[in-house]
Amino acid sequence: MVQEKLTHFTDTWLGYTYIASSPNKYTSDMKLVDSTEIKANGYKESSAWRRIAVTKDMPSALSQAHKMINDQGDLHGIILFFSDGLINKGAFFDGAEEFISKVPVHTFTLSGDAYNHVLRAIAVNSPGGTFSPLQVPDKPSLSLPFSQVLDSILNGTKHPSTNSGRWPLDVVLVYAFDCTTTPSPAWDKMEHEIFWLVQEKLKHFADSCLGYTYVMSTPNTCTYDMKQVDLVETKLTGYAGSSAWRKNPCTKNMASGLPMAHKLMSDHGHLNGVILLFSDGLINKGDFFDGAEDFISKVPVHTFTLAGGAYNHGLRAIAANSPGGTFSRIPVPDKPSLSVPFSQILDSILNGTKLSPGRLPLDVVLVYAFDCTITPSLAWDKMEQEIFWLVQEKLTHFKDSRLGYTYVMSTPNTYTHDVKLVVSKETKTTGYSASSAWRKNPCTKNMASGLPVAHKLMRDHGCLNGIILLFSDGLVNKGDFFDGAEDFVSKVSVHTFTLAGGAYNHGLHAMAANSPGGVFHPEPVPNKPSESVSFSQLLDSILIAP
Repeated sequence: MVQEKLTHFTDTWLGYTYIASSPNKYTSDMKLVDSTEIKANGYKESSAWRRIAVTKDMPSALSQAHKMINDQGDLHGIILFFSDGLINKGAFFDGAEEFISKVPVHTFTLSGDAYNHVLRAIAVNSPGGTFSPLQVPDKPSLSLPFSQVLDSILNGTKHPSTNSGRWPLDVVLVYAFDCTTTPSPAWDKMEHEIFWLVQEKLKHFADSCLGYTYVMSTPNTCTYDMKQVDLVETKLTGYAGSSAWRKNPCTKNMASGLPMAHKLMSDHGHLNGVILLFSDGLINKGDFFDGAEDFISKVPVHTFTLAGGAYNHGLRAIAANSPGGTFSRIPVPDKPSLSVPFSQILDSILNGTKLSPGRLPLDVVLVYAFDCTITPSLAWDKMEQEIFWLVQEKLTHFKDSRLGYTYVMSTPNTYTHDVKLVVSKETKTTGYSASSAWRKNPCTKNMASGLPVAHKLMRDHGCLNGIILLFSDGLVNKGDFFDGAEDFVSKVSVHTFTLAGGAYNHGLHAMAANSPGGVFHPEPVPNKPSESVSFSQLLDSILIAP
């Protein structure tokens, strides 16, 4: 599965190392990925293949993996480390927790969880490493979550010479079902949910285009359009067709959809884009899908089913015939704009594209979702002394970005808030200078006021390119502290965290779900988040995503 994914990366190497405690040897090999080698015809070992004796089994495996990458001339690479999840006898893991890697080490368990604490430590001791506690499924190539983990790891690696920022991104939606009768359930989901969800996400990519194509078996026509994303167009205002809008006859209904989507992108002058193909999951009559499985795309084609799974084999083949395309066999939910998994899939697809210089300004607002009447409290101290300054430091890399906060005090029932341009010379040592917009206002619902205020702070900046980070102390607070919070629907991503307890996790989960791309992070924020590699990386992934 890894070999297959790496065929989309030019001049890339894949290696492995494994150990045998009897006769106490490790085997290793590494070579250039050969796209002609597949699971069916097997792997041909290279001239570098080795079987060498070791004295300490496990530490030598990490060292050897590190050496194999280093021998390629640089340290641009990753190590994927898989444990069987068992406590092995003898000196098998001795020294593994102390190994400091210069490349990311991503650790997984294949079955048990008895050794998770060490897997976590190995990942933490590397720059950008992650520990995935979920067991790798029996059929990882068919597992959407595990495939996404690999995609995010592989697409997240950037060579040191790569600039930050994004190219314009072109996206074409293919309605891969018979649109003769509209509205239909599939059409309605595309037009009223998915189209606008993609449109909203593309607003963060400057000068990007969004197009679509759909077919009608009666009267056998193909309709299509593509234009630059218009920031003022929303689901409420509707879509205004461009001068390129067309309805043409076609002889092969579905087969025409993919070539047309490809042509729309090519006509824009480059092929930096993706095709998102949605099937209604039914076996359509006639020649609807004839030729679709044989179409070879020059851009990634990501395929989805809106309901049934009758045509999953075809959707899988269409994706496989494109560079980096993926097939998502889980049906797109009825409200994809409120679905965290589907929204994240789109984020990973859109953010996995090529980068160019510069980033959009990013607004971040921190919500202290606990009673700040008594300060300093443990929760307050962690926010003020650790989390605030960690976020501030990360935002200094986003030009013209703003950082804000809001917190509430149940006595005397007030909320305090401020937002201003990030000042790089302000640090934890020098302290924070409140802006002229600093406010302390009365509120009737303590917590419920936190989210709307955070949202307003962002909206007042003139755009909604930002995120809200909401931190709870993990306690069930007295009175009406959280009243209404679970029902607030945000237009920006709300990422929710607990600082200690888990008593209000259900509410944190609901708040995140009511936002586009929001995520609830159940693991408590560590006591020293600025010194935690895992938490720092999590923040990086959140901040880069918008």
